Amino acid sequence: MRKYLLLFLLIPFLYGCPPPCEQEEQIDNGHLSNAALSLVPYQQAEIYKFKHTNGYVIEFSTERSSSTLYMDMNFNCGPTSKYEENTTTLKSDYPIFDINLYVSNSEKDYNSVSIFIGRSAFAFKYSNSNGFMSDQFQDSVMINTKKYYNVERLANFNTFYDELAFADSIYYNQEIGIIKIKLSNGEDYTVEN
Repeated sequence: MRKYLLLFLLIPFLYGCPPPCEQEEQIDNGHLSNAALSLVPYQQAEIYKFKHTNGYVIEFSTERSSSTLYMDMNFNCGPTSKYEENTTTLKSDYPIFDINLYVSNSEKDYNSVSIFIGRSAFAFKYSNSNGFMSDQFQDSVMINTKKYYNVERLANFNTFYDELAFADSIYYNQEIGIIKIKLSNGEDYTVEN
């Protein structure tokens, strides 16, 4: 009986594990193009201002950097994708939140843009052939008596916040960047020109 039990335990161990596979090819997505980098229009060492609903103006300083990353979705049994990611950080002079924007070419046909405001997350894809792909496109939006064109509205897809007020949605324009941050408590921050 013990022989059968031992045999019963050894068979799945010996034959149930797949053989180790070798890493196949590496797919190089290349560097981010200037068009992809322009999806995030903030410039290194510049100051950008946002005005709160109550009138306070908060300044953000900008830092930009690029890095090469690797993505392996097949647990070392498929091709590895090599891509570039550009990180833009807007650091606040007031302790509310920092804004981080990431643009990458991790997919061959799309440039992905991810935006993190505090612990709130937003994302859209930019197709090389179709343009912006986001929650809601608006031809124009009026903010603080100024009209902005070609605006993308992005909804927060992060569901694990513990803040009292978090960024619920943002309005984004490719030429200007974030033009409005709408908070969950009804307040907002708008770009100050």
